Amino acid sequence: MDVAEKEDTTNRLIIGIGGQGSKIVNNILSILKSDRIPRNEEFLIIDTDQASANACTEIEERRKIVLSRPDTVVMKNVNRWLPDPYLMAAGAGCGQHRIYGRAMYNVHRERIMNAIGSATSDLRNRTGGKDFLILMVSALGGGTGSSMLLDIAIDIRDWITKQFGSGPLIFGITILPSSNESGLPMGNGYATLKELHFLMSHQQDMIIEDKNYSNPFKIVFLLGRDLQGQNRDDELERAISRFLLDLGFVPGGGIEAKGKWLDLNDLQNRAREYESRFSTLGYYECVFPADKLQLYYEIEDEIPRMREKLVEIDARLGEIRDKADSK
Repeated sequence: MDVAEKEDTTNRLIIGIGGQGSKIVNNILSILKSDRIPRNEEFLIIDTDQASANACTEIEERRKIVLSRPDTVVMKNVNRWLPDPYLMAAGAGCGQHRIYGRAMYNVHRERIMNAIGSATSDLRNRTGGKDFLILMVSALGGGTGSSMLLDIAIDIRDWITKQFGSGPLIFGITILPSSNESGLPMGNGYATLKELHFLMSHQQDMIIEDKNYSNPFKIVFLLGRDLQGQNRDDELERAISRFLLDLGFVPGGGIEAKGKWLDLNDLQNRAREYESRFSTLGYYECVFPADKLQLYYEIEDEIPRMREKLVEIDARLGEIRDKADSK
C-alpha cells in the first residue's frame, strides 16, 4: 500500500441503479480487474431484473440487491395510492413503468437501506474515515433507474448523516432516453427531470410527512444516448467508466489513462457554476423533446373526453334515426 492510498480515507460507494446503471458499474470493475481495488471503495447494484443482475459478473453477490416483485396485496397495503392496473407490471423488472418502480422501492426500502448501510459500515471500519462520496449511476428511461434514484439519494443522505454525524457528497450520472425511443421511456425521463429540478431548486429543508426533500446532490450529470443522430450506447458506457477513473472517483491504483478528458480541478471549477443545476459538461448532445411530450400528454388527456363526446353523438344519432323511422 503506497502513501497516497493510506492518506485517502474518503469512503467511496458507487451504486448502479437499474439495468444500464448496473452494467456501467460492472464495466468499471472490469477495468479495475487487473488492479487491486482500493480499500476505501465499494461497488453495489440495485435492480429489479434478475437476468440483468446476473450479467453483472464483476459485482460481488452480497452487493447485488435484486428486488423481487411482491404480491398485489403487499403492493396495495404499502402503496395505497397505487392504481389497481399498476399492481402488477408486464415484462421484466418494472416493465418500464416508473410508477411501479416507485411502489417497489417503498416495499423494499428497508432491505435496500440495510444493504447500503452494510457497505458504508464496512468502509468506515476499514478506513476509519468519516467522509463519504456516493456516486449514483442510472438511466432515466427505464422503470427502475428513473423511479428509485431520487429516493435512494435522499435516504442515503439522511442515513449517513444520522449514523456518522455528517452528510455525504453525492454525485449523480444519469443517461437520458434516446430521441428515437417510444413515449414511455421519454415520459419516465421527463418526470424524473421534473422531480430532480424540484429537489435542486430548494437548498433549504423541505419537510413533507417527516421526509426531508432538500437537494441531496452536489451535481448531476446528464448524458445523452444520441450523438449526431446516432445511438451510441456502447461508446457512452465505455466513456463513463473512463470518465470516472480520470476524475478520481474510482482511483484504480495502477491504472493509467492515456490522456485525460477532464481533470478533477476542471470539474470543481465547472461544478461551482453548475451547483444544484443540470450539467452535460458539453461532451454529449442531449435531445429531449419536451414540447412533443407535452403535446402527447395533452392528447392523452383529451382522448377520454372525446370518447364521451362520441358516445353522446352516437346516442343523439340513435334518437334522430328513431324519429326518422317513426315518420
